[in-house]
Amino acid sequence: GINGTNVKGKTKVEVAKMIQATKTEVVIRYNKLHAEPKQGKSLDIVLKKVKHKMVENMNSSTADALGLSRAILCNDSLIKKLDELQRTEDMYQGLVDHTRRVLMGYFDLVRVCKELGEEFCKIGVREPQKLANRRPFV
Repeated sequence: GINGTNVKGKTKVEVAKMIQATKTEVVIRYNKLHAEPKQGKSLDIVLKKVKHKMVENMNSSTADALGLSRAILCNDSLIKKLDELQRTEDMYQGLVDHTRRVLMGYFDLVRVCKELGEEFCKIGVREPQKLANRRPFV
């Protein structure tokens, strides 16, 4: 409401005239909007659109006096693109993590094969037969 007068159902022009007719301070009262956290981004876009509608027909000095900026609104398509890019980032991060785990597993396997080879070499050196401790010709 404007200065205690309800403006529900009135047009913008009527509300503007009410504001202009006031000779003293203008007191604007509004209902608080309770939102669900799940609606986060979409509600934010709706509120920005409402603010944009309010500000688009105002004079710059009036908007500045009310503390309303004339920022460019974010499009819903940009939010969807941002979500898509975040999903793509998550997918690539998962691929990097998986590749790291695979490489570490391969490194461990190679290390075990190396240790097995060293143990077989120790066994071969102690073998009494001459042919057993020599490398075969390939």
